Parts: sequence; C-alpha cells; structure tokens
Amino acid sequence: VVVEREKKSLTTSPVDISIIDSVANRTYPGALQLANKAFADNQPSLLVAKRKPLNISIDLPGMRKENTISVQNPTYGNVSGAVDDLVSTWNEKYASTHSLPARMQYTESMVYSKSQIASALNVNAKYLDNSLNIDFNAVANGEKKVMVAAYKQIFYTVSAELPNNPSDLFDNSVTFDELTRKGVNNTAPPVMVSNVAYGRTVYVKLETSSKSKDVQSAFKALIKGQGVEASGQYKDIFEESTFTAVVLGGDAKEHNKVVTKDFNEIRNIIKDNAELSSKNPAYPISYTST
Repeated sequence: VVVEREKKSLTTSPVDISIIDSVANRTYPGALQLANKAFADNQPSLLVAKRKPLNISIDLPGMRKENTISVQNPTYGNVSGAVDDLVSTWNEKYASTHSLPARMQYTESMVYSKSQIASALNVNAKYLDNSLNIDFNAVANGEKKVMVAAYKQIFYTVSAELPNNPSDLFDNSVTFDELTRKGVNNTAPPVMVSNVAYGRTVYVKLETSSKSKDVQSAFKALIKGQGVEASGQYKDIFEESTFTAVVLGGDAKEHNKVVTKDFNEIRNIIKDNAELSSKNPAYPISYTST
C-alpha cells in the first residue's frame, strides 16, 4: 500500500503529509502505522511490536558510506538519536566543504472553509486554526478575506530501508495473531514511514477586512514581491490588512509567532535561518508512508 496525499487546488502532483508536533513520535523514519481512517486524517496510530534492526540513511552531501546507520531497536527515541548522530557527523566533517542545495516547496490558497484549506495545504486544520487563529466564521460571513501561504524549506531527507517482505520488519517472535490483536486487518493494513523530510516550515496568514474583489490578486502580488507596496495599486487593501507568520524548525528564537502590518518583516523571516547548522537545526516537516 502506498499512500500519497494530493493537493486539490494548485497542482495534482503527489505530496507528502505535513508533520505537526502532536504526531512527530508516530511519524519518524521506519515507524509502523495502521492505514486506517485516523491515518487518512493525519492522526496515525502506531503499530508497536518487536522489530528487527533497521538501516536508515540521510541525503546530506559528501557523506558517502557514512550516510547510513543501523538502528538495533527502531523506536522513536532510538531513531531520533541515530538521525542526530548522522547530522552531527555531517556538521563536524562535511558542512565546511559542502553546501546544501536549497529545496523550497511553496503553496498558497485563499481560505473558504476548514476542510478546504486543510486539503489545499495538506495540513491538519486544527493545527492551522490554533497557530494562525483563522476566524472561519468571519470568512464564511464575508467579514474577512484570508489567504494562507506555506513555505517548506527542506534541509535533508532521512529514508528507512524498505524490506523485501513485510515480515522482515518484525522480530521472529512476532506472530500474525499478535498483529491482529494490535489492529491489523484488511481495512487497516500496516504501512511504514519510508521517508521524512527535515527542515523548517513558515506558515503565513494574510488577512483583510477589505471587501475589494482584488484581494486575491493583491495578496499574490505581495507574496511574489512585485513592488506592489511602492506602486500604491492595492494601497486601500493593504491598509486594512495584517500578516501573521509562524515558524516551525530552525533557530528557536524564530519559532515565535510574528504579527505585523509590514510584509517586509514576513519576507525577512522566510529569508533568515534558511541554512542548516548546529545553531539552526532542522525539524521534521513531512513524511511519506509506504
């Protein structure tokens, strides 16, 4: 079973599923999950059973054979520690001689409803609601117009080695009866987290009380940096607008929420801390289950 989410609004290419704090310990490289309804809602259930050792590898440049490590007991804590070891090796030995190619994924969408924005940005609606304080009632009543943009900066990806047979993931002592007791069945087969992308995500909310029909065009032009503030073309809209940014990952002091009327502040947040270093660590931002 290969599970891929599709963006509904901008493109039909497969995307992986956004990681939020509450599911990080269920979405690590090599984690086993049940492909049930909770999985489809980005609230995956872990399948916990005794495991065989697992190889994980990282795609940081220059590491060659040092890019892979074997995890004897692949729990969340042990895999997280192994990922830290791989990143530390790169920081100590290779960071000074190898630059990281920036990989940026960007999506944006006007907000019409909770389910629509969650689907468009492939993120849990409750998380967006809590972190960006989107007033869905005001949007529905036409009092406010809101656009959300998500910038994903991927520093590196960690992959878990796929087995030849699913049974190769489990210790020989694990029986099918045990897996059935733990929720495995035809409608909830087990899947493994095969890749996790680490980096940082910046969510930006653009909100206005303007009733202009040009709000979407104005916000898009602002995001693309087309000098619209200087031109004055959408001055009335921007005067009634506020901008909010929330950062996940990177330097902890940038982790805070920023609310401003000056979009240049938001641009600086997106530009700052865009490189991996020991002082600017990556954060798990999306995963693929296979």
